[in-house]
Amino acid sequence: MSLYDVFILPSKSENFGLVVLEALNAGLYLILNKSLPWKDLTKNNFASFINFNTHNLENKILHIEKNKKFLLSKSLNKKKIIYLKSNYNWEDISQQYILEYKKLFF
Repeated sequence: MSLYDVFILPSKSENFGLVVLEALNAGLYLILNKSLPWKDLTKNNFASFINFNTHNLENKILHIEKNKKFLLSKSLNKKKIIYLKSNYNWEDISQQYILEYKKLFF
């Protein structure tokens, strides 16, 4: 069990940081900068994307507090693990790399 409930990444230029997947794996709710590439995380209520300023961040934290029974639930955490296993497992990723290298060199 995590000591925290929410992971906040205000970065504007993070391409694909593993830290997002690690936070998701820890069962944290994600607040990410709107410019980041993981938009599919909002479909399952795993994350919110905001334009970072103190007002928007405050509103999002208040929203999470108000809805924490759902947003931080064990059932949603189980869905996060299923999502990670089906979208970011190393076997599939390694096969994707092999296919890309074959396109480049063969």
